[in-house]
Amino acid sequence: MIHITKELTLSLSGTSRLICLKSLERGWKVQTPYLSSPHYFINRGDGRELHIFSATPPTVSYASAQLVNDKYATTVVLGSAGIVQLPVMRLDEQLTQLDEAMHFIETHGRVVVKPIDGGHGKGITTDVVSRDGLIRAHQYAVENVRASRSTVIQKQLVAKDLHDIRVAVIAGKVVGAIERVPARVRGDGIHTIAELIEIENQQEYRGDPYRAKLARIDTERARAYLGDRMNDVLAIDEWRSVMAVANYGAGGELVDVTDDIPGWMRNESIEAAEVLGLDVAGVDYLSSAVMHSTLSRKESGSVITEVNKCPALQIHDEPTIGKNRHATEAYLDFIATL
Repeated sequence: MIHITKELTLSLSGTSRLICLKSLERGWKVQTPYLSSPHYFINRGDGRELHIFSATPPTVSYASAQLVNDKYATTVVLGSAGIVQLPVMRLDEQLTQLDEAMHFIETHGRVVVKPIDGGHGKGITTDVVSRDGLIRAHQYAVENVRASRSTVIQKQLVAKDLHDIRVAVIAGKVVGAIERVPARVRGDGIHTIAELIEIENQQEYRGDPYRAKLARIDTERARAYLGDRMNDVLAIDEWRSVMAVANYGAGGELVDVTDDIPGWMRNESIEAAEVLGLDVAGVDYLSSAVMHSTLSRKESGSVITEVNKCPALQIHDEPTIGKNRHATEAYLDFIATL
């Protein structure tokens, strides 16, 4: 086992770095099998050693962990508890329900296709409307599954302006909320989008995902999304999103909105975590309105799209825009009670 030191935390990324660093500051000892492992063993010095997996605490059961790994099952369970969900269906690897899937598209219009157990925005295709598009999206999703070979088809929330919100819940309390803005570039009237991405990726604040303030923009994913539009020249000060998925690891931005989310969203996030058996959860919403504390559900058009069992705490402590919400400290305060 490797004993984590303050110096070694510098080699860790994101949430692991902060959990280990803040644990050491409390006088706790931390060990891991190897430096890239998500398994950490925390000794508080009181005779108790706690095994955590990334930000997943030891209080989360194996069954609950497996449940939230399955995006389709998660949607069904939340829906059965009365929590509003987008229409969804499961498609197996052999595409045996292809006709049913096409009927789903005809009924609901544009859909999103994603791995049933994927993560970090990988394997997701939006704006799927045709049979050929569905097959391609399914194949892409299957390439990015972790265990199951199934994919999820979900009605796509369509609005002029969508906002991707992550709410962090720890021990029955909301500790932070982030709006995740898709990777974007700003036009100068000279360079193409492809060139602007290259220029942006050279900025000193961009680097490896979950280590730098902003991750480098994933050029291949941008090209898959934009196609020939990568050659467009944007007007001066024109902003253009270069990715459909608002994912920090793919170059997106993080804007703190903790003080702006309405009370019903706070309460529903806590309820979703409880229903799924999670003491620590990241609850993802899509909303068609800018967050503010008096926003109603009807005005926002908001709906939960996913729930994560080991959410990134670092995004709430080190946002691109906004203040530190000390989510890692809240997590360790919870660990201290076990």
